Amino acid sequence: MGSHEAEIEKIKEQERTLVFDRFGSEDALRIGQILIDKAKETGVSYVINISLNRRQLFHFSPEGVSPDNDNWARRKENCVYHFFRSSYRLTLELEDSNELLFPRYGLNDADFVTAGGSFPITVRGVGVVGAVTISGLPQEDDHAYVSGAIEQYLNSL
Repeated sequence: MGSHEAEIEKIKEQERTLVFDRFGSEDALRIGQILIDKAKETGVSYVINISLNRRQLFHFSPEGVSPDNDNWARRKENCVYHFFRSSYRLTLELEDSNELLFPRYGLNDADFVTAGGSFPITVRGVGVVGAVTISGLPQEDDHAYVSGAIEQYLNSL
């Protein structure tokens, strides 16, 4: 493997452990609020989008973000739905193999982007059913905020 092997393994472990028994609108609302609170606490702005089977359950676009952030969130989310893994893991795996989305998979840049910040919603016994996505920070921070919010929420149940 390449230079991101340890980080990829950490993300794989997150994907294995951050699993829901069920997921619905109330779960999206609570995770969204965790992410809003984190943004206020740290003084940063980012778009938040949470979807289930491509149905938007939660969206927040505060002052300080641009329509570009919404577009980046959509493209990151598309990667989760296509590959059933976090967009950051996909990004690191492609970097390590020195590959790009279009030549490797035929996926265009208008609809997909390799950048961290979208994490799969996995339901135990079902699989990936949705995504929690933010856009507005460096990709490693986007990933850390999202995975941290999901972990915080699951630990509160």
